[in-house]
Amino acid sequence: MSGNNIFAGADDGGYGINGVFLSTNNGISWTQVNSGLPSNAQISSFAVSGSNIYANVNNGVYLSTNNGTNWIKANNGLPSLTRGQFAVAGNNVFLGTPYGLFVTNNNGNVWKKKNSGLPNPSPNISSITISNDTLFIGTNYGVYLSVNNGEY
Repeated sequence: MSGNNIFAGADDGGYGINGVFLSTNNGISWTQVNSGLPSNAQISSFAVSGSNIYANVNNGVYLSTNNGTNWIKANNGLPSLTRGQFAVAGNNVFLGTPYGLFVTNNNGNVWKKKNSGLPNPSPNISSITISNDTLFIGTNYGVYLSVNNGEY
C-alpha cells in the first residue's frame, strides 16, 4: 500500500498475466501500471519507502516515484536477475536475495552488499523482516539478526 493505493504483483506461471496492478478503490477494480517494466515482468515482492515504490521483477529491481505510473530500473550494485524479498527501516531499503543481503538508502541508485558477519559463501536469504530496530533474516544457514542496519 502507498497512501490509498493498493499494489499487487502478478507472476502468472506462464498463463499470460504479469506485471503490476493498482487499485484506488480498495480492490474493487484494478489497472495494470507497467510503463517501463519488461513485457514479461513477473513480480515477486514490493516495498514502499516514503513516496517510492520498489518492485522486485524477474530481471531485477524497479522503482516508481509516481504511484506506479512509470518504472525505472534500480539495479546498480545488485547481481543480475536478482529475486528477493524487501524490508524497510527509515530510509534504508533491504533486499534479501540468493546472493546475500543488500541495502540502499538513496532510492535504489546504489545497492551495497551487507554480508559482514554472515556465513561465507553468501547465504541464500529466503525471508526478511524488521521489528522495532531489529532486522531478522532467514537463510539456508539459519536465522540471523542485526540491530545496526545490517552490520552484524
